[in-house]
Amino acid sequence: YLAPSTLIENYLYMNQKNYDDDQTEVMLGKSAATKLANFRNNAVSCVRTVVNVNKALKTGSVSSKQDPDKYYAVNLNLKTCTCGAYQRFRVPCSHAVKLCSHLKIEVTQFVDELLTIEATLNAYSKIGTIAPISTTEIRPIQIQPPVTTRPRGRPTEKRRRCGMDVNLYGFPIQKKPKRVCARCGILGHFQKNCKNPINQKLVNESKEANKLITKEIKKENEYKIEEAEKKLFAKPNSTTQSELSTTTSKIAEINNKKIEKINTEKLIKIETEKLKKIETENLIEIETEKIIEIETEKIIEIETEK
Repeated sequence: YLAPSTLIENYLYMNQKNYDDDQTEVMLGKSAATKLANFRNNAVSCVRTVVNVNKALKTGSVSSKQDPDKYYAVNLNLKTCTCGAYQRFRVPCSHAVKLCSHLKIEVTQFVDELLTIEATLNAYSKIGTIAPISTTEIRPIQIQPPVTTRPRGRPTEKRRRCGMDVNLYGFPIQKKPKRVCARCGILGHFQKNCKNPINQKLVNESKEANKLITKEIKKENEYKIEEAEKKLFAKPNSTTQSELSTTTSKIAEINNKKIEKINTEKLIKIETEKLKKIETENLIEIETEKIIEIETEKIIEIETEK
């Protein structure tokens, strides 16, 4: 059985390739053609030699460049190779392609019949056209989340706060005062779980103490926030401005000194080059004068001899 996708794919591939009827590559599907092209490239680059060839039985042994001592037995009639790629993909492997080129035989005739376009067309010739799927029959399915219930009580805070927890202003976060039991006035539990006797005096005292603690905490936080804002948005004093001006003037002086040094070094280099040129010219003149004197002496000697 062949899927409709392979039929459509092979049909489009056949229309893309505008081959003649004589060529055999038209009969192959897209997947088979691509695999065969890869095996052909490997046969050119990886396969080395062909040995023990039998033209009648169409058999032979092929070696690769990686392992020249190892040979793979190929049988084109049985469509087998000891490497296993021929049997797996049902397309001639690189060793089979090399043997076909050695025997001067077309490779495409040894591809499995199921991978050809004729096989796909024959498979769906009795059915005719593939009927389209109607969208009315498909019902939309809405997957909803599972039904869950919220656990009792307030969810616990997993992270434990410590001194490393810091506000935007730079001071550590302070915890709120603990709640007091509205029945007995003792810290550490709530009214629902309270088993102590009712004590209204303690309740009132603890509430007043909590109010005072919250006020103190608010005052401390406000004071710290004001100090932090002053540090952030404070204007520079006259002393700081004078220090900045002195530092900038010093930096400018240092930069000017560096520039002067660089300029003096450049001038020294230029002057040294000029002096070298003058010296070379003087040497050339002295040598020319010496040569002229030597030649004049030779001429005089020749004249005297004559």
